[in-house]
Amino acid sequence: MDAKNAGWMLDVDLSTRTISKEIIDQVLIDQFIGGAGLNAKLLFDRIRPGLDPFSPENPIIFGAGPLVGLSFPTAARSSFTSISPLTGTFGDSNGGGKFGVAVKRAGFDHFVIRGVSKTPCYLVIHGNGTPTLESADGIWGKSTDEAQQILKQKHPGSEVVTIGPAGENRVRFASIVSFDDNAQYSRSGMGAVMGSKKLKAIVVTGGRKIPAENQEKLKTLSKQITKNIKELPFPKVFHHYGTIMFLNMLESKGLVYTNNWRKKADLEDIKPIDAAAYFEMADSKKHGCFRCPLTCGKRWSIKTGNLKGEQGNGLEVAHLISLGLTLGVRNIAEILFLIKRCNQMGLDLNEFSGVLGMAVDARIRNLITAEDCDGLLLDWGNTKAFDQMIDLVAHRNGLGNILAEGTKLAAEIIGGGAENYALHMKGMHWPAHSAPPFVLAFSTSTRGGDFLKGVPHLLLQPVNAHISKKLFGATAKTMNIYSHEDKGRSVWWHENYKMVTDSLGICFYLTQTLITHGILSPDHLAQILNTACGYRFDGEKIMIAGERGYQVERAINNLRGFSRKEDSFTKRPEPDSWGQGIDLNKKGMLDEYYSYRGLSPEGFLTKERLNELDLEDVLEKLEKHRVLGSQTENKAYLSLKEIVMNPGNKDLAGGLKQKIQNRVRGRMMRRMMESPSQLRHQFNKMRK
Repeated sequence: MDAKNAGWMLDVDLSTRTISKEIIDQVLIDQFIGGAGLNAKLLFDRIRPGLDPFSPENPIIFGAGPLVGLSFPTAARSSFTSISPLTGTFGDSNGGGKFGVAVKRAGFDHFVIRGVSKTPCYLVIHGNGTPTLESADGIWGKSTDEAQQILKQKHPGSEVVTIGPAGENRVRFASIVSFDDNAQYSRSGMGAVMGSKKLKAIVVTGGRKIPAENQEKLKTLSKQITKNIKELPFPKVFHHYGTIMFLNMLESKGLVYTNNWRKKADLEDIKPIDAAAYFEMADSKKHGCFRCPLTCGKRWSIKTGNLKGEQGNGLEVAHLISLGLTLGVRNIAEILFLIKRCNQMGLDLNEFSGVLGMAVDARIRNLITAEDCDGLLLDWGNTKAFDQMIDLVAHRNGLGNILAEGTKLAAEIIGGGAENYALHMKGMHWPAHSAPPFVLAFSTSTRGGDFLKGVPHLLLQPVNAHISKKLFGATAKTMNIYSHEDKGRSVWWHENYKMVTDSLGICFYLTQTLITHGILSPDHLAQILNTACGYRFDGEKIMIAGERGYQVERAINNLRGFSRKEDSFTKRPEPDSWGQGIDLNKKGMLDEYYSYRGLSPEGFLTKERLNELDLEDVLEKLEKHRVLGSQTENKAYLSLKEIVMNPGNKDLAGGLKQKIQNRVRGRMMRRMMESPSQLRHQFNKMRK
């Protein structure tokens, strides 16, 4: 790629206050594409075993993929990557909005920030590509919305991401926020890493438009994708409702639980907080990231009740699950209010809900007292107490100082059996989608409990069987989400495919809504990348780049001492609670996943797979630190030549079977478009 167009990296040392620029090695771009995949390699090369996440040596790395800022729909996603203070291992967080576009327009694809500033500061990347460090006097201690407003007034026309008090106080699950754009880099505690470096914000001003290699052809491809979004049933419904439509679907399949995942949620649990309830309670406007025709975001204003007139941005299905079901809140207006408060303080609301759910269980069982709770009545649905706890956690006051450690560590501090109610994977809370393939995906996720690293969403609808068979060899057993059989292959493929989209810089929900219609196959994504950047990728090469990125993320985990033991999940003790009956060691689960991923039976990377991927330097470092596995022990090992499947886009979308399935899907989706209550009705029919 032309160095004027991409491949530039900014290196910032806060300790010495020195800043330099360098061109990224083209070999790395060829191997990892960019974005999240290249971030992982840049992190791997800069860390050592035993590195404290709050050490000055731990870098925080930003990356925006090669499509970001171009005319392609949703090309606005970027990632922050570091060693996570929450889990102690690989951490990253992906966000949208306009910030990544601004960085690209300023001339950079990646930046690496190291060291610790002596005094609070913020980084400015000027439109001409000149970076400076400025004093954070006047914004340190401010909420994210206040800090952003001050910085945008000082730097007109800028894009800003900032941390809140939670990041400043090194809350282990602090987020990085672009408040006006409703773009949060929430997971893994990236905001805490910024706070440990005394870096309050990053401001990007001005910049230039980014040329594509073949601008006219890219416009043609982009117009076709936009046309698909407007005409095909799944993206049309998604555009109408956003991710909140998925709550009813998940409940209809029996996949979600309530009260810190004690009991299975039913229709009565979700009716007060689903899409129909939202549209009854709030005036809502669609909102999207840069050049996004899906516009799944929400700008809301509460119409009735005690919170009437409250305004804010953002509502996702994860919010309804975490703040609504996990904490027992059954009022959509109160959920909207808590979303806004978490974002103002710079807290990952998913982890906040997990640690607070554990604390409610601990209080009910007298593991903590009312005095320990700072006089707050911690109980299911007590929004007033939850609101006050947001401030206590963000400022590390009272019980909030313990809960600021995150679900796993806080439970260990409380002790007395609190660990039984701390639901997490690798130290990160996210127990949802209670069925074998999804729990496997959360457990193998390199950054911990999470549904955006590789959840096998194609298995959620039987109508996707035809496409799933072509993409990753899905069988009838694979498509049965309630069985354990043939699930490893689906998680492996979805992880690689998601790594590709995060490396390109496009939205997960674009690919989720279109791949079900046979659009945006690996070959199609390669065609788009080649058109934009002049590369010579095909579908197989682009998926191998995804495999390469995920292997490096696991290499970081192996260096940090993580193995098969950590590819696991916690369960509550009750026999009818979340996760009971799911066994990762059953046939078709973890062992099958390891055979596709090319790992040893203990979950370590192997010489065979690393050689297949031309990652000799990774192999050498793992050998040096004696964390390289042996493939000879894994008799089920599959080489990449045996498993990389790459149906062409025409083959994927074509055929009578696929056309019939699209018609069936279309009829169902058209009914859901009639009204939010019709959406609820359709999924209620599925329950029966």
